[in-house]
Amino acid sequence: MTRQRRHIDFLDAIRGCAALAVFLFHVRHAVLEYLPKSKFTVLSDIFRDGWMGVAVFFALSGFCIHLSHVRSTSNGWSTYFSKRFHRIVPSYVLALLAFVTMTVIFDGYRAVSIPDAVFHVLGIHNFVPSFVHSFNGSFWSIAVEMQLYVLYPLVFIVQKQFGWWAALLLTGAVEAALRFAVAFNMVSGGNFGSTFVSMLPIYFWFSWTVGAFAADNYHHGRASNLGKLPPLLTLCLCVAVLNVPIFSHFRFPLISILVASCLERWALGTTWSPNVQGSMGRHLTALGTVSYSFYLYHQPFMNFIFKTSTRLSTNPVVLILMLITGMILLYIGLFHVAKILYRVVEVRKPAAIPAA
Repeated sequence: MTRQRRHIDFLDAIRGCAALAVFLFHVRHAVLEYLPKSKFTVLSDIFRDGWMGVAVFFALSGFCIHLSHVRSTSNGWSTYFSKRFHRIVPSYVLALLAFVTMTVIFDGYRAVSIPDAVFHVLGIHNFVPSFVHSFNGSFWSIAVEMQLYVLYPLVFIVQKQFGWWAALLLTGAVEAALRFAVAFNMVSGGNFGSTFVSMLPIYFWFSWTVGAFAADNYHHGRASNLGKLPPLLTLCLCVAVLNVPIFSHFRFPLISILVASCLERWALGTTWSPNVQGSMGRHLTALGTVSYSFYLYHQPFMNFIFKTSTRLSTNPVVLILMLITGMILLYIGLFHVAKILYRVVEVRKPAAIPAA
Protein backbone atom coordinates (compact mmCIF):
# COMPACT_ATOMS: atom_id res chain seq x y z
CA MET A 1 0.00 0.00 0.00
CA THR A 2 1.36 3.43 -0.94
CA ARG A 3 0.62 6.62 0.93
CA GLN A 4 -1.59 9.29 -0.59
CA ARG A 5 0.21 12.42 -1.73
CA ARG A 6 0.18 14.97 1.08
CA HIS A 7 2.56 17.46 2.58
CA ILE A 8 4.14 16.29 5.82
CA ASP A 9 3.81 19.32 8.07
CA PHE A 10 6.65 18.70 10.47
CA LEU A 11 9.30 18.46 7.72
CA ASP A 12 9.42 22.25 7.34
CA ALA A 13 9.75 22.68 11.10
CA ILE A 14 12.67 20.23 11.24
CA ARG A 15 14.25 22.03 8.32
CA GLY A 16 13.83 25.28 10.26
CA CYS A 17 15.55 23.76 13.32
CA ALA A 18 18.45 22.66 11.10
CA ALA A 19 18.75 26.14 9.56
CA LEU A 20 18.80 27.76 13.00
CA ALA A 21 21.43 25.27 14.23
CA VAL A 22 23.68 26.01 11.27
CA PHE A 23 23.22 29.76 11.78
CA LEU A 24 24.33 29.48 15.42
CA PHE A 25 27.21 27.18 14.47
CA HIS A 26 28.48 29.83 12.05
CA VAL A 27 28.17 32.43 14.82
CA ARG A 28 30.64 30.29 16.76
CA HIS A 29 32.93 30.10 13.73
CA ALA A 30 32.86 33.88 13.39
CA VAL A 31 33.72 34.28 17.08
CA LEU A 32 36.70 31.93 16.73
CA GLU A 33 37.90 33.75 13.60
CA TYR A 34 37.49 37.37 14.66
CA LEU A 35 37.74 37.10 18.47
CA PRO A 36 40.03 34.09 18.99
CA LYS A 37 41.49 35.24 22.32
CA SER A 38 38.37 36.68 23.91
CA LYS A 39 36.05 35.25 26.54
CA PHE A 40 33.38 35.08 23.84
CA THR A 41 34.92 31.81 22.62
CA VAL A 42 33.73 30.10 25.82
CA LEU A 43 30.19 31.43 25.31
CA SER A 44 30.21 30.33 21.69
CA ASP A 45 31.02 26.74 22.67
CA ILE A 46 27.33 26.15 23.37
CA PHE A 47 26.84 26.29 19.58
CA ARG A 48 29.68 23.88 18.71
CA ASP A 49 27.30 21.05 17.83
CA GLY A 50 25.33 23.18 15.38
CA TRP A 51 27.11 21.30 12.58
CA MET A 52 24.53 18.57 13.15
CA GLY A 53 22.10 20.79 11.27
CA VAL A 54 23.99 19.88 8.09
CA ALA A 55 23.51 16.16 8.77
CA VAL A 56 19.81 16.82 9.36
CA PHE A 57 19.60 18.66 6.03
CA PHE A 58 21.25 15.81 4.15
CA ALA A 59 18.99 13.12 5.61
CA LEU A 60 15.95 15.34 4.99
CA SER A 61 17.11 15.92 1.44
CA GLY A 62 17.31 12.19 0.70
CA PHE A 63 13.88 11.69 2.27
CA CYS A 64 12.21 14.50 0.33
CA ILE A 65 13.86 13.93 -3.05
CA HIS A 66 13.03 10.22 -3.10
CA LEU A 67 9.49 10.75 -1.85
CA SER A 68 8.93 13.41 -4.50
CA HIS A 69 10.24 11.14 -7.24
CA VAL A 70 8.23 8.04 -6.35
CA ARG A 71 5.08 10.13 -5.95
CA SER A 72 5.57 11.90 -9.27
CA THR A 73 3.12 11.10 -12.06
CA SER A 74 6.05 11.36 -14.45
CA ASN A 75 8.99 9.30 -13.25
CA GLY A 76 11.22 10.10 -16.21
CA TRP A 77 14.72 11.25 -15.35
CA SER A 78 14.44 14.31 -17.59
CA THR A 79 11.53 15.52 -15.42
CA TYR A 80 13.49 14.72 -12.28
CA PHE A 81 16.55 16.71 -13.35
CA SER A 82 14.40 19.58 -14.60
CA LYS A 83 12.71 19.86 -11.19
CA ARG A 84 16.03 19.74 -9.34
CA PHE A 85 17.56 22.35 -11.66
CA HIS A 86 14.71 24.83 -11.27
CA ARG A 87 14.56 24.30 -7.52
CA ILE A 88 18.20 24.84 -6.66
CA VAL A 89 20.10 26.57 -9.48
CA PRO A 90 18.35 29.97 -10.01
CA SER A 91 18.57 30.96 -6.33
CA TYR A 92 22.13 29.68 -6.10
CA VAL A 93 23.32 31.57 -9.19
CA LEU A 94 21.64 34.77 -7.96
CA ALA A 95 23.41 34.47 -4.59
CA LEU A 96 26.71 33.66 -6.28
CA LEU A 97 26.37 36.71 -8.53
CA ALA A 98 25.63 38.89 -5.49
CA PHE A 99 28.74 37.75 -3.60
CA VAL A 100 31.03 37.93 -6.63
CA THR A 101 29.82 41.50 -7.14
CA MET A 102 30.46 42.31 -3.47
CA THR A 103 33.97 40.88 -3.76
CA VAL A 104 34.69 43.10 -6.74
CA ILE A 105 33.29 46.19 -4.99
CA PHE A 106 35.16 45.73 -1.71
CA ASP A 107 38.36 43.97 -2.83
CA GLY A 108 38.70 44.84 -6.51
CA TYR A 109 38.23 42.71 -9.59
CA ARG A 110 41.68 41.14 -9.15
CA ALA A 111 40.35 39.40 -6.04
CA VAL A 112 38.01 37.32 -8.22
CA SER A 113 39.59 34.24 -9.74
CA ILE A 114 37.99 33.40 -13.08
CA PRO A 115 38.55 29.62 -12.66
CA ASP A 116 37.09 29.86 -9.16
CA ALA A 117 34.00 31.67 -10.45
CA VAL A 118 33.57 29.17 -13.31
CA PHE A 119 33.84 26.20 -10.96
CA HIS A 120 31.24 27.81 -8.70
CA VAL A 121 28.85 28.38 -11.59
CA LEU A 122 29.23 24.72 -12.60
CA GLY A 123 28.72 23.60 -9.00
CA ILE A 124 32.02 21.70 -8.83
CA HIS A 125 34.05 24.07 -6.64
CA ASN A 126 34.13 21.44 -3.88
CA PHE A 127 36.65 19.50 -5.99
CA VAL A 128 39.29 22.22 -5.55
CA PRO A 129 40.21 22.83 -1.88
CA SER A 130 41.24 26.46 -2.50
CA PHE A 131 37.85 27.20 -4.08
CA VAL A 132 35.67 25.57 -1.41
CA HIS A 133 35.19 28.59 0.88
CA SER A 134 36.12 31.48 -1.40
CA PHE A 135 32.93 33.46 -2.14
CA ASN A 136 30.71 31.94 0.54
CA GLY A 137 31.76 29.33 3.06
CA SER A 138 28.33 27.72 2.92
CA PHE A 139 28.39 27.07 -0.83
CA TRP A 140 30.34 23.81 -0.43
CA SER A 141 27.20 21.93 0.58
CA ILE A 142 25.23 23.29 -2.37
CA ALA A 143 27.78 21.72 -4.72
CA VAL A 144 27.68 18.43 -2.80
CA GLU A 145 23.88 18.46 -2.86
CA MET A 146 23.80 19.00 -6.63
CA GLN A 147 26.15 16.08 -7.11
CA LEU A 148 24.09 13.85 -4.82
CA TYR A 149 21.11 14.66 -7.04
CA VAL A 150 23.14 13.38 -10.00
CA LEU A 151 24.03 10.20 -8.07
CA TYR A 152 20.44 9.55 -7.00
CA PRO A 153 19.41 7.70 -10.22
CA LEU A 154 22.20 5.17 -9.52
CA VAL A 155 20.86 4.63 -5.99
CA PHE A 156 17.34 4.30 -7.38
CA ILE A 157 18.38 1.72 -9.99
CA VAL A 158 20.39 -0.33 -7.49
CA GLN A 159 17.51 -0.48 -5.02
CA LYS A 160 15.09 -1.40 -7.80
CA GLN A 161 17.28 -4.22 -9.06
CA PHE A 162 18.77 -5.56 -5.84
CA GLY A 163 16.77 -4.03 -2.98
CA TRP A 164 17.34 -1.25 -0.51
CA TRP A 165 19.86 -3.12 1.58
CA ALA A 166 22.11 -3.42 -1.47
CA ALA A 167 21.85 0.34 -2.03
CA LEU A 168 22.58 1.03 1.63
CA LEU A 169 25.49 -1.43 1.62
CA LEU A 170 26.98 0.17 -1.48
CA THR A 171 26.69 3.76 -0.28
CA GLY A 172 27.62 2.81 3.30
CA ALA A 173 30.76 0.96 2.24
CA VAL A 174 31.90 3.88 0.08
CA GLU A 175 31.25 6.52 2.75
CA ALA A 176 32.75 4.40 5.54
CA ALA A 177 35.91 3.71 3.52
CA LEU A 178 36.43 7.40 2.80
CA ARG A 179 35.75 8.45 6.40
CA PHE A 180 38.17 5.82 7.72
CA ALA A 181 40.79 7.00 5.24
CA VAL A 182 40.42 10.65 6.29
CA ALA A 183 40.37 9.74 9.99
CA PHE A 184 43.43 7.50 9.72
CA ASN A 185 45.29 10.15 7.74
CA MET A 186 44.62 12.79 10.39
CA VAL A 187 45.37 10.49 13.36
CA SER A 188 48.67 9.51 11.78
CA GLY A 189 49.61 13.19 11.51
CA GLY A 190 49.03 13.64 7.79
CA ASN A 191 46.59 15.83 5.97
CA PHE A 192 47.29 14.92 2.38
CA GLY A 193 44.09 14.90 0.37
CA SER A 194 41.81 14.99 3.44
CA THR A 195 40.12 18.26 2.45
CA PHE A 196 39.54 17.03 -1.08
CA VAL A 197 38.11 13.67 0.02
CA SER A 198 35.88 15.17 2.72
CA MET A 199 34.26 17.46 0.14
CA LEU A 200 33.31 14.67 -2.27
CA PRO A 201 29.60 13.85 -2.62
CA ILE A 202 30.29 10.16 -1.96
CA TYR A 203 31.73 11.18 1.43
CA PHE A 204 28.08 11.87 2.35
CA TRP A 205 26.45 9.27 0.09
CA PHE A 206 25.09 6.97 2.78
CA SER A 207 24.09 9.90 5.02
CA TRP A 208 21.87 11.11 2.18
CA THR A 209 20.65 7.70 1.01
CA VAL A 210 19.45 6.59 4.45
CA GLY A 211 16.93 9.44 4.29
CA ALA A 212 15.70 8.13 0.92
CA PHE A 213 15.32 4.66 2.49
CA ALA A 214 13.13 6.11 5.26
CA ALA A 215 11.00 7.87 2.62
CA ASP A 216 10.50 4.62 0.71
CA ASN A 217 9.35 2.87 3.88
CA TYR A 218 6.88 5.67 4.54
CA HIS A 219 5.64 5.68 0.95
CA HIS A 220 4.90 1.94 1.06
CA GLY A 221 3.53 2.03 4.60
CA ARG A 222 6.06 -0.37 6.05
CA ALA A 223 8.00 -0.10 9.28
CA SER A 224 11.65 -1.15 8.95
CA ASN A 225 14.34 -1.89 11.51
CA LEU A 226 15.56 1.65 10.91
CA GLY A 227 12.32 3.01 12.35
CA LYS A 228 12.66 0.71 15.35
CA LEU A 229 16.15 1.99 16.20
CA PRO A 230 16.16 3.49 19.74
CA PRO A 231 17.05 7.21 19.40
CA LEU A 232 18.90 7.13 22.73
CA LEU A 233 21.20 4.39 21.43
CA THR A 234 22.23 6.48 18.43
CA LEU A 235 22.79 9.55 20.59
CA CYS A 236 24.95 7.51 22.97
CA LEU A 237 27.03 6.27 20.04
CA CYS A 238 27.53 9.86 18.87
CA VAL A 239 28.75 10.86 22.32
CA ALA A 240 30.91 7.76 22.64
CA VAL A 241 32.88 8.44 19.45
CA LEU A 242 33.68 12.03 20.45
CA ASN A 243 36.78 10.95 22.36
CA VAL A 244 37.93 8.40 19.80
CA PRO A 245 39.60 10.41 17.02
CA ILE A 246 39.45 7.75 14.33
CA PHE A 247 35.71 7.29 14.88
CA SER A 248 34.75 10.94 15.40
CA HIS A 249 34.31 11.32 11.63
CA PHE A 250 31.33 8.96 11.85
CA ARG A 251 29.19 11.34 13.91
CA PHE A 252 27.73 12.78 10.72
CA PRO A 253 26.26 9.49 9.38
CA LEU A 254 25.14 8.54 12.90
CA ILE A 255 23.12 11.76 13.14
CA SER A 256 21.72 11.09 9.66
CA ILE A 257 20.64 7.60 10.76
CA LEU A 258 18.96 9.07 13.84
CA VAL A 259 17.13 11.68 11.74
CA ALA A 260 16.03 9.10 9.14
CA SER A 261 14.79 6.78 11.90
CA CYS A 262 12.73 9.56 13.46
CA LEU A 263 11.37 10.68 10.08
CA GLU A 264 10.17 7.17 9.30
CA ARG A 265 8.44 6.71 12.67
CA TRP A 266 6.93 10.18 12.74
CA ALA A 267 5.68 9.99 9.16
CA LEU A 268 4.19 6.52 9.66
CA GLY A 269 2.56 7.65 12.91
CA THR A 270 4.05 4.79 14.93
CA THR A 271 5.04 7.26 17.63
CA TRP A 272 4.45 10.91 18.51
CA SER A 273 5.51 13.50 15.98
CA PRO A 274 6.67 17.10 16.56
CA ASN A 275 3.93 19.59 17.37
CA VAL A 276 4.20 22.51 14.94
CA GLN A 277 1.03 24.33 16.03
CA GLY A 278 2.59 26.54 18.72
CA SER A 279 4.19 29.93 18.05
CA MET A 280 7.71 28.46 17.98
CA GLY A 281 6.56 25.61 15.76
CA ARG A 282 4.92 28.04 13.34
CA HIS A 283 8.05 30.18 13.20
CA LEU A 284 10.34 27.19 12.60
CA THR A 285 7.95 25.98 9.91
CA ALA A 286 8.09 29.40 8.23
CA LEU A 287 11.89 29.44 8.52
CA GLY A 288 12.10 25.92 7.12
CA THR A 289 9.99 26.89 4.13
CA VAL A 290 12.43 29.66 3.15
CA SER A 291 15.56 28.06 4.60
CA TYR A 292 17.28 27.62 1.25
CA SER A 293 17.50 31.36 0.54
CA PHE A 294 18.22 32.02 4.23
CA TYR A 295 21.11 29.57 4.10
CA LEU A 296 22.53 30.96 0.86
CA TYR A 297 23.04 34.47 2.24
CA HIS A 298 23.64 34.23 5.98
CA GLN A 299 27.34 33.48 6.40
CA PRO A 300 29.04 36.28 4.38
CA PHE A 301 26.81 38.91 5.99
CA MET A 302 27.50 37.42 9.41
CA ASN A 303 31.25 37.63 8.81
CA PHE A 304 30.86 41.22 7.60
CA ILE A 305 29.08 42.20 10.83
CA PHE A 306 31.78 40.58 12.97
CA LYS A 307 34.58 42.14 10.93
CA THR A 308 33.03 45.60 11.07
CA SER A 309 32.17 45.40 14.78
CA THR A 310 35.68 44.39 15.81
CA ARG A 311 37.05 47.36 13.88
CA LEU A 312 34.62 49.84 15.43
CA SER A 313 35.21 48.94 19.07
CA THR A 314 37.53 46.97 21.32
CA ASN A 315 35.51 47.57 24.47
CA PRO A 316 34.21 44.11 25.49
CA VAL A 317 30.82 45.35 26.70
CA VAL A 318 30.20 47.53 23.66
CA LEU A 319 31.42 44.82 21.34
CA ILE A 320 29.19 42.10 22.73
CA LEU A 321 26.17 44.41 22.58
CA MET A 322 27.00 45.29 18.97
CA LEU A 323 27.41 41.64 18.00
CA ILE A 324 24.24 40.44 19.73
CA THR A 325 22.26 43.27 18.15
CA GLY A 326 23.86 42.58 14.79
CA MET A 327 23.05 38.86 14.89
CA ILE A 328 19.42 39.50 15.89
CA LEU A 329 18.96 42.07 13.13
CA LEU A 330 20.69 39.78 10.63
CA TYR A 331 18.43 36.88 11.54
CA ILE A 332 15.25 38.94 11.32
CA GLY A 333 16.32 40.75 8.16
CA LEU A 334 17.43 37.61 6.34
CA PHE A 335 14.25 35.81 7.34
CA HIS A 336 12.11 38.47 5.68
CA VAL A 337 14.39 38.81 2.64
CA ALA A 338 14.32 35.01 2.26
CA LYS A 339 10.50 35.10 2.20
CA ILE A 340 10.61 37.56 -0.68
CA LEU A 341 13.25 35.55 -2.57
CA TYR A 342 11.23 32.42 -2.00
CA ARG A 343 8.18 33.93 -3.68
CA VAL A 344 10.09 35.66 -6.47
CA VAL A 345 12.95 33.28 -7.34
CA GLU A 346 12.26 29.84 -5.96
CA VAL A 347 9.83 27.50 -7.67
CA ARG A 348 7.68 25.85 -5.04
CA LYS A 349 8.41 22.15 -4.97
CA PRO A 350 7.25 20.84 -1.58
CA ALA A 351 9.52 17.81 -1.71
CA ALA A 352 12.68 19.71 -2.50
CA ILE A 353 14.95 20.86 0.27
CA PRO A 354 18.00 23.09 0.64
CA ALA A 355 21.48 21.65 1.56
CA ALA A 356 23.39 23.05 4.66
